[in-house]
Amino acid sequence: MKTLFTLAALAAATIVAPVSAQETTTGNSPYRVSHADLDLRTDAGIRSLDRRIDHAVGKACGSASDFDIAGQNEIRRCRKQAVAAAAAQRNKAIDGVRQPEMAANEVAR
Repeated sequence: MKTLFTLAALAAATIVAPVSAQETTTGNSPYRVSHADLDLRTDAGIRSLDRRIDHAVGKACGSASDFDIAGQNEIRRCRKQAVAAAAAQRNKAIDGVRQPEMAANEVAR
């Protein structure tokens, strides 16, 4: 099973142009989130994976000045889209380790 998945930063669609003196930072490259060291059969493992995804989304989407309303809106949109893009891979990784366990429980009944 693959233990890394890529979080796309939605490249060109989420580039935010800096409007104020403080530049808006955005990431345009994909971020890899590893879960090889996590036990995704447990709630704690899933929470750790979710924290890693949130961290990668933050790095990928960047930040904007508090005074840059348009930039803040773009960051929110980027985060929402990036989390949605990562959700399928996250769920697939979790299902990949939980499905064999569920099948074993069904046989035992």
